[in-house]
Amino acid sequence: MHVLLSGGSVHQIHEVKEMNPQDSLKLFCLNAFNESQPKMGYEKLTEEVVKIAQGNPLALEVLGSDFHSRCIDTWECALSKIKKYPNEKILSVLRFNYDGLDELEKKTFLDIAFFFYNHDKDYVIRKLDAQGFHGASGIKGTDEVEAMQIDES
Repeated sequence: MHVLLSGGSVHQIHEVKEMNPQDSLKLFCLNAFNESQPKMGYEKLTEEVVKIAQGNPLALEVLGSDFHSRCIDTWECALSKIKKYPNEKILSVLRFNYDGLDELEKKTFLDIAFFFYNHDKDYVIRKLDAQGFHGASGIKGTDEVEAMQIDES
């Protein structure tokens, strides 16, 4: 996370909102075809890839770049693989950000991600405090835990 800071002592971490289907398609196509629409013959395959990416901008860009200038047979093979094994480039970016957290931030992140998503912020803070994670110092923002600011000390 330190690499993402721009000199300040506070930075924000927030949930990336899912892109709508039209914007997802456009972003993927710009990366895969250098056009805003799928090439003729690639429409169904493009729909499948966009569905797999689930509106995640990082996934759409990475997958679009991976599929760029590939033939239909290669697309079909790659789609089969992606359905079974997640894309390593996307996982490595997420892993890099997670690895930049200190141990307490990792534990807090995992608790929020798996157990407290969309719960009331005060409830989450009480639960984190009970575990010794100092919840109030790590979470600021909306009433539900969707967005967080983490203070670096």
